[in-house]
Amino acid sequence: MNILFYTVNEVAPQYGGVERITANIADALTTFYNANCYSAYKYNLDNSFEKQQFVDTIKITSYHKLTRLIQFIEQNKIDVIINQGEHKLTKHLKKALRRSHRKECKLIFALHTKPAAEVNFVTLDNPKKELKEGKNIWKNIRKCLSFPYQKTRKIIKLPILYKESYTFSDKVVLLSEHYKNDFIKYAHLKEDSKISIIHNALSFQSFYDMTNYGYKKKEVLIVSRLEEEPKRVSIALKIWKEIEADSSLSDWKLRIVGHGKMESQYKYFVKHHNLNRVFFEGAKNSEPYYNEASIFMMTSSFEGWPLTLIEAQQCGCVPLAFNSFASLKDIITSKNNGFIIPNNDIPMYIKQIKRLMTDDQLRKSMANNAIESSKRFTINTIIKEWIKLMVE
Repeated sequence: MNILFYTVNEVAPQYGGVERITANIADALTTFYNANCYSAYKYNLDNSFEKQQFVDTIKITSYHKLTRLIQFIEQNKIDVIINQGEHKLTKHLKKALRRSHRKECKLIFALHTKPAAEVNFVTLDNPKKELKEGKNIWKNIRKCLSFPYQKTRKIIKLPILYKESYTFSDKVVLLSEHYKNDFIKYAHLKEDSKISIIHNALSFQSFYDMTNYGYKKKEVLIVSRLEEEPKRVSIALKIWKEIEADSSLSDWKLRIVGHGKMESQYKYFVKHHNLNRVFFEGAKNSEPYYNEASIFMMTSSFEGWPLTLIEAQQCGCVPLAFNSFASLKDIITSKNNGFIIPNNDIPMYIKQIKRLMTDDQLRKSMANNAIESSKRFTINTIIKEWIKLMVE
């Protein structure tokens, strides 16, 4: 079977969740089913990221001019295309396929967030950041002035794009059963026969060995893109400020793995508030950090299916997260394998993280539960669902 993945960005597992998921599925399809996996993308990543290896790759520059992509699909006899969440591509690609020699090629659309969350990605974070730095002043002023129009335009257009993604795809994959009704309502659908539910799989090959738990460090971990929408890293730092203010917790450290446009602002916050136990690690392989850390923090305003939560559980790193997205309860059973905190309840978040820090036995017990519960999401299990979807 020849499978083509479309991602907006070139695929590098350390870059973000969609890229890590794509690499994970491609590796499993190649290893377990001898599939040939190909990649199409719109934007290059810089050479600081280690790129996923595919049989071949193609960069496309426009969703309206797909001649080169169709030639690539025909030359490589692609059987299945998995569109990793780009609504704008679906309609144009399906119409182009119908005119090609690969009209029987199956097109699968996979949504990697909760329905309608894309509206929240239209923000002024980057223009404001660049204005403060004195960069592209007039360009960013124009972006700020046109922001209300762009946001409104996105709100009006997105339901139409959702309906097109459903109409022009052969199958639609959602991350959780909790998202199904929201998708149907948002896209104004009258039926749901094309929708399937497939969770994201674990990223790592092995589970943490609890016999080594004594080597865990008194470290709290954040693995995230460094940005406010939707990650709200600033809230995590405000919570950590309260931890550093508690002298009884002076042996705990916070490590932040990731990169993003708000990194300089977060570093300024740390410096301004004299936080001495916060360490920015950059875009690194996160697995060693999970294995060393004892507690994982998530403060997102929304997620689709956060890989970092199940990665933390896989490595015996007990997670806390705000109850801000429906799929959270598929992953965490509160007070068993992590803590679900009422959304925006910062005092409760501080209370529960302190409870974990000061109760060694509770932390160890929850770490063990987290490892066991994460075994539901092994790649061996999840890839069978993808194969079933592709061949049915």
